[in-house]
Amino acid sequence: MRTRTPPLAPDEPGDEGTVYIVLNDFGPLGQAYVETDAAEADDAAIVSKILNGEYSNPVRVVAFNTAKNWIHFVGPMTVSGVGANTIKQIVG
Repeated sequence: MRTRTPPLAPDEPGDEGTVYIVLNDFGPLGQAYVETDAAEADDAAIVSKILNGEYSNPVRVVAFNTAKNWIHFVGPMTVSGVGANTIKQIVG
């Protein structure tokens, strides 16, 4: 008897928003995606955290939207120059 495996990202009401996560470089410890509260995973919150220095060395921002079935990556040069633009404008 086969059991059905549920999808990793179910399409449920409330999943319409875009989520942004940050890959941070921790030097000799390596790189890791930083834990982010779901309520603070939008473009404005991530930009604010980058500008306020809450990430020691942001390497990349990943934006994804499971309801719309897309993912975008923002590279290191863009992340370091994020003051003039928001991640949302860059990712478009």
